[in-house]
Amino acid sequence: KATLHYIFIAFIIELLIWNGAVLVGHVFYEDSSLFVFVDNFTYVGAAFVPVTLLFLGLAYQKDFKGLSIRYALLLVIPVLTLIAIFTNDAHNLFYTSYSHETGYIVGPLFYIYAVYSYVCMIIGMILLCYAAVKASGVLSAQAILNFVGSIIPAITNLFYTLHVPGFYVYTTPIAFSITVLLLLISFFRYDLLKVVPIATQTVMNRISDCFVVVNRDMKMITYNEPFARRFVNTSEAKQKN
Repeated sequence: KATLHYIFIAFIIELLIWNGAVLVGHVFYEDSSLFVFVDNFTYVGAAFVPVTLLFLGLAYQKDFKGLSIRYALLLVIPVLTLIAIFTNDAHNLFYTSYSHETGYIVGPLFYIYAVYSYVCMIIGMILLCYAAVKASGVLSAQAILNFVGSIIPAITNLFYTLHVPGFYVYTTPIAFSITVLLLLISFFRYDLLKVVPIATQTVMNRISDCFVVVNRDMKMITYNEPFARRFVNTSEAKQKN
């Protein structure tokens, strides 16, 4: 639970940096060189937000115990993105040019960053929605809030990347801010941070006895791993034979 809180705090800090850099950048919009310099700082937040969202989703998985070497490797692309952006004048690989008329003309490294960000964002959102559905059901308030919170920034950022009219540089961080608000409601109002069901399932799986839960119609709802190994997997093997 502490890990989830730390990740969520990091998420908020990254969004604050992103939004702050966007606001400051518009103050210096008339000065192209200064605007580009300030705008580079938006990626201090933007490059890490998708990965942090992925960490947030992974934090609900029982094998996630913190930032191990395996998970730290997910930060390599964001770090390299920042290096590429702040050294872009030497190679022009992230964006080739900028002007007030045409905006940024992106280079090959931008597409690597964009694809990686979308993959991390989508996986993180799927994991969050899955956690809410598993804990409370498909039509629960948690699931709906997580789903809406996931869709808003994904669609907004996609439309901005495709240069759809009406979507500007500040629409994506605003959309993510709405996501944070919805997740806050989901986490604290509807107690999505509650880890008792996950802990209970872990304990049940480690008990050698077989346990199965049925409803009033005697339909099987869930079971532990010993039951699955002894009955479910055996039954499936017999059906295949």
